[in-house]
Amino acid sequence: MVKDKQNLIYLDHASTTYIRDEVYEAMKPYLTNNFGNPSSIYTIAQQSRIAIDQSREKIAKILNCRPSEIIFIYFEIVVSLILVPPLTSKFFK
Repeated sequence: MVKDKQNLIYLDHASTTYIRDEVYEAMKPYLTNNFGNPSSIYTIAQQSRIAIDQSREKIAKILNCRPSEIIFIYFEIVVSLILVPPLTSKFFK
């Protein structure tokens, strides 16, 4: 366990990254109790869906965009598959 996070310099973010305390506290209910699949219809799942939708709205407001433009991605390869083709297509026509 890292005791002094303030002075830690961690460079291996490809594998994992430090979670800020306020992020952990916000996520804690969904890591411990409300861990239902947000795509399902049962109650615990819908609690997760509501939290995701509320987060998307907050982020969209900060970024001045539509909530539908905020995409949460769980795995970096998905980012590559979504973003790389449109970004490179203008260079390789």
